[in-house]
Amino acid sequence: MLVYLASRSAARRRLLQKSGFDVRVVEPPDDPPPSAACDPYQTTLRAAKAKLNAVLPRLPAGAVCVAADTLVVCNGRVLGKPQNADQALAMLRLISGKRQKVITGVCVGAKGLGCVCDVAEAQCEMAVLTEAQMQRIIEEGRAVGVSGGYAIMEEGDDPFCRIITGEKSTVVGLPLQTLQRLLNELEKRRCSQA
Repeated sequence: MLVYLASRSAARRRLLQKSGFDVRVVEPPDDPPPSAACDPYQTTLRAAKAKLNAVLPRLPAGAVCVAADTLVVCNGRVLGKPQNADQALAMLRLISGKRQKVITGVCVGAKGLGCVCDVAEAQCEMAVLTEAQMQRIIEEGRAVGVSGGYAIMEEGDDPFCRIITGEKSTVVGLPLQTLQRLLNELEKRRCSQA
């Protein structure tokens, strides 16, 4: 199935491709950083819907578009994406040794069918990181520009982050079970209009 992905995330694109989708990326506008006191559930849904709405007018009629947004909550604080190595290091120090909630809002839509949206949550726990490990994570490109300051390894077990509840794909940035349910709902709409 062909889907258009309204995201700059290579990890989301890879998740879709590994799940058998033919993926075309259509970059949405940059999303503003979240406020530290925002409701992360509403914020991820709002951001995912904004990405979808920004991209849908550029797509062919009937094309299915997927958009998502992820935030991390640690110690009651909403974490966005660090923009440089100094911010990444501060964020890694904050999450080191702590449990976090990873919240991903997903919207799926097509012209003439509207959109369907939902939020998925996972909980994970970060190992206690040494300064050297934090520097290595930053040097590997797994911290800057990544929600919560840490990109979990997509394949196999991550040496620093353990999933406690929820789907690993939620932590990567696109909850696949939620996505499949939303795609099914959109297809039901398409069939009811035929």
